Amino acid sequence: MIPIYMGTTDFKSYYFYEDMDSFMYPFPYYILSHAGLIQIASDFKNAILIKDEKIQSLYYAHFNAQRKYSTPFNVELTKSNQIMKNSLYYWQNNQESVVSYRYYPFLYPLLDEELLKETTMGMDPDFLAESIEYMDCVRAKLEAYPSKLLFTFEGIQKFMKFGYLGDIDSMTENTFNLRDRKEIIGRLIDKYDEYGYVMLKGMFGGIDPLIQLMVTPSRGYVQIFNEHKQSVFLGIRNEKVLFLFKDYLENIPENLVYTPQEAKQLLKRLLE
Repeated sequence: MIPIYMGTTDFKSYYFYEDMDSFMYPFPYYILSHAGLIQIASDFKNAILIKDEKIQSLYYAHFNAQRKYSTPFNVELTKSNQIMKNSLYYWQNNQESVVSYRYYPFLYPLLDEELLKETTMGMDPDFLAESIEYMDCVRAKLEAYPSKLLFTFEGIQKFMKFGYLGDIDSMTENTFNLRDRKEIIGRLIDKYDEYGYVMLKGMFGGIDPLIQLMVTPSRGYVQIFNEHKQSVFLGIRNEKVLFLFKDYLENIPENLVYTPQEAKQLLKRLLE
């Protein structure tokens, strides 16, 4: 058994690219400590334990050499009660266009104070204040910097059926009533082009529906869920990684997305 996490350990992750022939390197991965060296096969099915100090010293030298031209991944973890503050931070500190993916449509720019009061009723008043600030910030940013907000048709169907505000599912069980849902979908149709909404015909294969991704050329985050079903943010500041995410979301094949006209027609049918 290989320990890949210890609560008292300060992990700093790095990555690098290297052209290598897998035939020449049958054990391309390794874990190194003072206790020994574990070499791991490319299929992760076999491993070798080595305790020869001379071989270990060679791998220490190799590891330190790789560090010199590796790039920090820079990951930040936060607990679910910081979600709103983290999201607000990323939107406030980016004078750039945004590309995001959510299973549910990104509804905050379509809301107003009355709708937010309904869905946050009974919660901490500070959360309502932060939600209003977040709503205003996102709306202003979308109006100033053309962006792209991807969501799924299945997500909008579930919103119409259950009324959850996908952004804060993990913090509230309150829902919108049917009248409010129809009002929000009407606003989505009106703002579809202006705010850069893009409706996908299906989900990305194998991705948890509640995962969210937001990137700009200089910063971004991924929201995932840990083993306790708590929201966790992975902050991304590496421009190469951000480029990969942004490039992927901006170049989804046309056959996997609805045209604006098709999307608006489907949304109008949901209101009938």
